[in-house]
Amino acid sequence: MSATTGRATTIDGLKYQYQSRPQIERKGSYDYFFPSASMKFAINSQTDLQIGYSRTIRRPEVNVLAGVWSINDEAMLVTAPNPGLKPEISDNLSIRAARYFEPVGLIALNYFQNDVKGLFQSEDLTAEEFGYTGDEYANYTFRTTRTVSGDSIKIRGLEAEFTHALDYLPSPLDGLTVRGSYTYLDPEEPIPLSAKNLGSVVLAYKKGPFSLNLNTLWTGRKLNSVSTGSYIAPRVDMFVSGAYAIRKGWSVFFSARNLLNEPTDIMLPGVQTSAGAVPDHAGDYRHYGKTATLGLRAVF
Repeated sequence: MSATTGRATTIDGLKYQYQSRPQIERKGSYDYFFPSASMKFAINSQTDLQIGYSRTIRRPEVNVLAGVWSINDEAMLVTAPNPGLKPEISDNLSIRAARYFEPVGLIALNYFQNDVKGLFQSEDLTAEEFGYTGDEYANYTFRTTRTVSGDSIKIRGLEAEFTHALDYLPSPLDGLTVRGSYTYLDPEEPIPLSAKNLGSVVLAYKKGPFSLNLNTLWTGRKLNSVSTGSYIAPRVDMFVSGAYAIRKGWSVFFSARNLLNEPTDIMLPGVQTSAGAVPDHAGDYRHYGKTATLGLRAVF
């Protein structure tokens, strides 16, 4: 038995502690109203304006609601559930203007605003911030999921996108298509692991039984932890995927990720010391390397 958590420290002990007692049956119920509506206006034969509204719900995963602490002594990290989390409700408004081109192509501009009540997110806290008063894990980082303070927050965003088919090129290049997008997010409160700026470019190819996609994704600076102010440095990721249809219902596929072999740098903000100012510096360097998959797919 751990003196700090009050939980058994072995599998047999946990079974005795939590499975030797009589089972209790509980019942619960809830109801929510989820309206949605959308309108589409044809400005002319090539241009549309779309307006939409919806109310959505997001529930916490079971592993962030219940369970025992997960303790990583090497990383000095305690991952703790939060049984007090409630569902997140969001009222979403979107406006989209799009212009289409023959035979396949478009440019579009999207504006959206999400009014989120009960937004929950994962946070890294000190023992004191978490409320831990023991000695065993006093110097550990506590990772848990908490609700953002306040009644609700607004998340506004703007997205520009385009698609252009290069079918006018001579064969076999007439199977090429170029797609791209840029997204800007402006939340009222900082959201960990969510970048304000995202950009992507896709070069796709489809000719007969063969298809290929080369994706390049740029992610701007991304907040890692609200409490420490650490952030993930901007990075570029490139991955490729493709497939070849052998016969009806059968195809060979492949994918390869992180073609640029880019690391993930978690940066710590600069501090002022007695010896002078220390600029932003790497606190965690993660190099996952390249990965590839090859497989056979059958559809019946």
